[in-house]
Amino acid sequence: MPESFMAGRRRILQLGIAGIGLAATGPLLAACSASDGSLPGPANLDPHGTILAGDVYTLNQIFEPLYLTAVDGSLQPHLATGHTVSPDGKTYTFALRPKVTFSDGSPLTSADVVYSLKRAQSSKGPLSFLDGVISSVTAAGDLSVVVRLTQAWSPFTSDISAFSNSIVPDDLQGKPAAEFFAKPVGTGPFTLESWVKGGTVTLAANPKYWNAPGPYLDKVEFTVVQDENQLVQQLQAGQVDVIDTVPPANFTQIIQASLKQIGVTISIRSIEDAAYQAAFQKFDFDLFIDIAINDISDPDEMASFELDETDGGSNSYWTHYSDPATTALVRQAETEPDSAKRQRLYGQIQQKVADDVPFVPLSYPAAIKGLGSHVQGFKVNPAGAVRLKEVWLA
Repeated sequence: MPESFMAGRRRILQLGIAGIGLAATGPLLAACSASDGSLPGPANLDPHGTILAGDVYTLNQIFEPLYLTAVDGSLQPHLATGHTVSPDGKTYTFALRPKVTFSDGSPLTSADVVYSLKRAQSSKGPLSFLDGVISSVTAAGDLSVVVRLTQAWSPFTSDISAFSNSIVPDDLQGKPAAEFFAKPVGTGPFTLESWVKGGTVTLAANPKYWNAPGPYLDKVEFTVVQDENQLVQQLQAGQVDVIDTVPPANFTQIIQASLKQIGVTISIRSIEDAAYQAAFQKFDFDLFIDIAINDISDPDEMASFELDETDGGSNSYWTHYSDPATTALVRQAETEPDSAKRQRLYGQIQQKVADDVPFVPLSYPAAIKGLGSHVQGFKVNPAGAVRLKEVWLA
C-alpha cells in the first residue's frame, strides 16, 4: 500500500446503489422487487429487525457477529476466538476475543453478547427463526458465553455468523431502540456520520476500531441512483468508485413479453420499496418476482426459509407451500451431524422442489460489482456480503 496513503491522505469511497421497485397490474396483481437485484437506500439500521439488502450493506460496516463467512466461504472466528461443543451437541461455549471495543471505546463483554443473542431471538425479525433452537444464553465470566440449545443443530455456528446475530451493546446503552439506532454504536470499522432514510448514507472510519490495521478509508458514501444507465455512466465518469450491481436483463419485461404470447396482459408501473414489502408480506399478489440470498455458509437458511411454512420465518417464501415430506427432510438435515448424509438430504430436498415447483427460479445471477480501477482490496463473500475494512484507493 502506498506510504502516502498510509500516512493519512484523505480517502473517500463513493458507492452508487441503484434502487427501483416494479409492480405489475392489470388482470394479474403482482408485486415485484427490482428485477435487477439492486438496492434501495437503508431504512432500518437495527440488525435484528431487517432483511433488506440495502440495510444489510450498511449494517455490515457498523456491526459484527461472533463469526464471519470469509471470501472462500469458510467460517472464521471474529468477535469470538473459537468455541467448544458438548458431546450431545446441545451446548456451545464461545470464548470472546479480548480487547474488542465498541466505537465509543467501551469494551465488549459477555453481557453484550448475551443481550444481543437474546434480543435477536425475541425480536420477531425476519431472520429470528435462525435462533429458534436457543433455549438459554448465559455469561460464564466477562469473556465467555454459554448457549444451550433445545436439540443438536448442525447449522448453529453458521446461524451465529448471520448479520442478524450482530452484537450490540448491552441494553442498547439504556436507550430506546429508535434513539440508539439513529446513531448506532457497534464494533465495526465504520460509524454512522449521516443518513437520509431510504437514501444517502455517509460512514466515517471508526478511530477506535479494535482490529488494526484498517479501516483505510476515511469515509464511505452510499448514494442511491435510480436509473440503471446513469449508474453505469457515473462509474465510467469516475463520479462513483463502486456500483453494487452491474444491471443484467430486466426480468420483468421478459416475463411481460412471454406472457403476452399466451394471452396474459401485464402492465408495469413503478412502486416504492416500502409499498412492495407491504404487498407481498400480506400475500396481496398473484405473482411476484424477488431475489433470495443465503446469508450464511450453511444451506439450511434457504431451505427452511423457502420450504418450512411454520418454522422458516416466511410462510415458505410467501408462497404458503406446505408439503410434510419436504418439511421433514429439511428438519432432518438440520439435526444430522454427518456432512455426507446432510448432502444427500439436500439432494432429496432439491428434487422435491423440482417436482412440486412452489416457485420458479428464473436465474442464478452472479454477484457482479462494478469497480473503478483505483479501488483495491474490495472482496465479496459467497453470500454477496461486502465488508470495507480492507478497501483502499490507489
